[in-house]
Amino acid sequence: MRFIVHIGAHKTGTTTLQRFLSSNSDALATRGILFPQTGRGEDRLAYGAHHPIAAHILHGEVSRPVYEAIGDKIAAEVAEAKPTHLILSSESFSMVAVPRLAGALHILAERLGVTPELMIYERPQASSIHSQYTQRAKTLATTQSFAEEVAENLAPGPNRNDYFGRLKRLRSIDDVEILPVLFTDSVKREGITANFFRVLGISDALSVCEEVERVNETPGPKTIYTGRILTGVLNGRRGSSVVQIGDRIRSWSSIIMNQFADQYGWNDTAYNGLDAATAARIMDFYRRSNERYLDAIGATGTERDEFLHETSNRPVNEFDIEAASDEERRQIKETVDDVSAKMVQWEKAA
Repeated sequence: MRFIVHIGAHKTGTTTLQRFLSSNSDALATRGILFPQTGRGEDRLAYGAHHPIAAHILHGEVSRPVYEAIGDKIAAEVAEAKPTHLILSSESFSMVAVPRLAGALHILAERLGVTPELMIYERPQASSIHSQYTQRAKTLATTQSFAEEVAENLAPGPNRNDYFGRLKRLRSIDDVEILPVLFTDSVKREGITANFFRVLGISDALSVCEEVERVNETPGPKTIYTGRILTGVLNGRRGSSVVQIGDRIRSWSSIIMNQFADQYGWNDTAYNGLDAATAARIMDFYRRSNERYLDAIGATGTERDEFLHETSNRPVNEFDIEAASDEERRQIKETVDDVSAKMVQWEKAA
């Protein structure tokens, strides 16, 4: 049995893949692929991923009995299903400090009697940073503009988008295999689910599965701008400019952003702040790190070129408040005032 731990990274089609694995888990089990029920998130935003396991490793007490209990529950599912492939998935695994991740994986491996394989997709930094930004904006986690987000990512110092550094840390874990995959334009065209199954050599299992709708789409530019303003208003009520909205309120953010998107329009006007010049500047900043990463994983040919030379061909589509009409300004103010008042009420009632 292969034990695959899909650890993201963030913004590489993880939500779509997790929804597919969860929705088709019964059908996949008939083909020897177990996406265990143990540790799956049950709320509507988790899409059946194993975020609770990752969250415990990330934030919880380092406790061998807890990890043994998780391992035993998964082992019981394995004993019943007798799979050829066991798959856990959460992009939050990629956020765990390596010593904590290594400790948890080794305990799970002991209980399951198999070596874990960490599967991680890395996305060229230009589109990755852009996608991270839109995610942060629509989950009420930033007040910054995209230009400010780019400047922050290109500042000197430790950098979360240094993939070579992350690979070195992951490879330092004993008795764990690392399976790196490049999330390039070719993978996007193929589709994350098809690519994932092909890389693992289990594409035939797709024949028993049903397609799922794409999720976690990017809203329009006015929605992104309104979310930033709302975040600032909510933070201001807490006496700080720092993003510190509680997790409880943030869990409602998808409802709020959907309300904005329904009001302003969705993907026909999807937000885009990434122009070709900015994409080139980002990729140039990470070029040396990326070359070392690609050399380390043996990437050659088209996929290497696509990764190193990612650009942006979509027209920039940002909302400019300075050029907005009086009606647009009024609409945004009324929306923010209305929603912020409701969210404060929800927080008090929760």
